[in-house]
Amino acid sequence: MEVYKKVRAYIEDNGYKQLAVAQKAGITEQHSFKESIYSKFINFENVLEIPIDSFILEKIWYDLPQVELPLRKNHNRNGKWSNDKVIPWSQWDKDMYVSFRNSFIQKVEIPIMWENAAWIEIAQARKQQIAGVDGK
Repeated sequence: MEVYKKVRAYIEDNGYKQLAVAQKAGITEQHSFKESIYSKFINFENVLEIPIDSFILEKIWYDLPQVELPLRKNHNRNGKWSNDKVIPWSQWDKDMYVSFRNSFIQKVEIPIMWENAAWIEIAQARKQQIAGVDGK
């Protein structure tokens, strides 16, 4: 449903008419706009790029050791996660990203859905760690 809300907001923000958008998307009048646009966009989830930040890198570090991460010199994936071990995502070049993405999509069926749950999990863990309750 979140996909629909984002599409709906985009349409309204840009002054598009529902019928024109539906026709361009190949949606027939047999279905409601909401059902049709949602079904059209839901099929794109597996091709959306995954937003990468330190939360996602940490989750991959622990849960997906097969996924290639661009490591800093003299570092490997042994031990605890640390920002010091992985090249910051903002400094990745195209080859680093493509290598990461290719190994990632082999392990995760719908990357954007995985990213959403993973980000929330790490955010909660970090919040607990800051509060001194728990941490990795």
